[in-house]
Amino acid sequence: MADVLLNPKWGYRFLLLLLCAVILFLNLLPINTTPRPWGAPDLIACLIFAWTLRRPSYAPTILVALIAFSADMILQRPPGLFAAGFLIANEFLRSRAADLSTGTFTVEWAYVALALTAAVLFERILLNITLVDTNPLRLTLTQLVITLLAYPAVAAFCHFALKLRFQSPSDVRIERAP
Repeated sequence: MADVLLNPKWGYRFLLLLLCAVILFLNLLPINTTPRPWGAPDLIACLIFAWTLRRPSYAPTILVALIAFSADMILQRPPGLFAAGFLIANEFLRSRAADLSTGTFTVEWAYVALALTAAVLFERILLNITLVDTNPLRLTLTQLVITLLAYPAVAAFCHFALKLRFQSPSDVRIERAP
């Protein structure tokens, strides 16, 4: 039992859950009650994508699904819709994590942009097919662009402040060992 508690993998998993809970709490605060013409960045998506690309084992699929579904419920979005698209995008990035660890940050950012854009389009298309009222397209696109512009800051925070670095081939062997 002590080995599980001292394992850094579990510490980082708990930290991811804690940071996402803080972001959700801050999203719920009534800081400004007038509507804005732009959407706030989805920092949870940025954080989970950066986490998954750097250390896929620190962001297991079940934890990501739990966080995404909880965010849907708390932020009063259609339950599970964005979570499903987000989870598919996250698994796409997880499958590319080993390749992106040797590339430049620009390539990583492009893959994140592709995955997040696909998730937003997936949600938008399904909402339009089912004739559910949606946000104006301009608001959705500005939120997507602002989220993509926030990703480098979140990735830098993960890299420098949290010491969450890309795993080396030797780390992969250690994590897979029994």
